[in-house]
Amino acid sequence: MKLKRTIEEQEQEIARLKLSISSQAKNFKYPYSAPARMQVSSPTLRKSLYERDATSITAHVQDETSEKQLVNSNSTKVVYYMDKSLTPFRCIMHKRIGEATLRDFKILFDRPGQYRYHFKTLDPEFGMVKEEVLHDDDILPGWDSKIVAWIEEDCS
Repeated sequence: MKLKRTIEEQEQEIARLKLSISSQAKNFKYPYSAPARMQVSSPTLRKSLYERDATSITAHVQDETSEKQLVNSNSTKVVYYMDKSLTPFRCIMHKRIGEATLRDFKILFDRPGQYRYHFKTLDPEFGMVKEEVLHDDDILPGWDSKIVAWIEEDCS
């Protein structure tokens, strides 16, 4: 009798745990999904959220303004992609498009090793293409008032 009761209690515990797990699975959100909208009932909390959003928007606008001042007519924004990184890197080259050379870019890039350099450019026949630049004195092609590059390690 005691053994039967223990088994029933354990089966009930297992059923409770299964139910708990299934309800957790329903509420599980993939880590990269968009956050759910918050329901804000308190006027004070709603106001503080608004002020925080307004502050972040102001900071973002100030960042863009300072960046535009930094990228003036004598400098160029450079965006480059590496082999193993999905996120591009960004920096400022203090030369205009049409004046910047591969040597200038290598000084900015400054990493040990041998690399191949490809730059976004417009081909009259094919449209947007990646052009490999080989020589240090070659002028880098620009695209939409910036320089966009793909860098791959040269294993040969």
